[in-house]
Order: sequence, then structure tokens, then C-alpha cells
Amino acid sequence: MANFYMALLPAAGDGRKTFGEHDLAFKDMDTAGPLAKILA
Repeated sequence: MANFYMALLPAAGDGRKTFGEHDLAFKDMDTAGPLAKILA
């Protein structure tokens, strides 16, 4: 759901790169997801 929301933000003029606060427990994981690759 967050990835979908982040995909809609640029259309609204908001260029955020992240959603919410980063969880330090996931610092070694790629939490960006594949959405950028899919939309490219």
C-alpha cells in the first residue's frame, strides 16, 4: 500500500523518496521495493 501511495505522490507534486520513518531493524534490507523498476 505504501509503494502505491509513493507512486502517486509525484503526480501530486510531492517528490518524497521514502514513506514514514525508517526502521533501523531493516537497515541491511532493501526496503524500496521493485516499484521503480516496474514503472521504468
